[in-house]
Amino acid sequence: MNELVNAINGEFGTLSYCPVHYHQRELSSEEYMALLCIGDVFLNTTERDSLPSVCLDYLLCQENGSLIVSEFTAIAQLIPEIANVNPWHTIVPLVCARALTNTKQNSAWWRL
Repeated sequence: MNELVNAINGEFGTLSYCPVHYHQRELSSEEYMALLCIGDVFLNTTERDSLPSVCLDYLLCQENGSLIVSEFTAIAQLIPEIANVNPWHTIVPLVCARALTNTKQNSAWWRL
């Protein structure tokens, strides 16, 4: 994961902009909610998950963010407006996530 984050940040980052923030530590509730509120894109690429609550948390904290989930999760089936991807091919959605229209994401938000 560190190699992928470094490759993306090296390719698309600048001295004043870091596209991917990767944390390998426990976050407090306040830090967790703050990150969900300020994040432009949330990518969940689990191979199998019944209903990832973190995705719902992100939708509730955002009005214009882009949520991208694994096509194998229940939330991808429940809310079809959410962009879903094959978790084995994640580099394409990371590069294209900023180009997603907010209309699709907003309609997912309103369904909640």
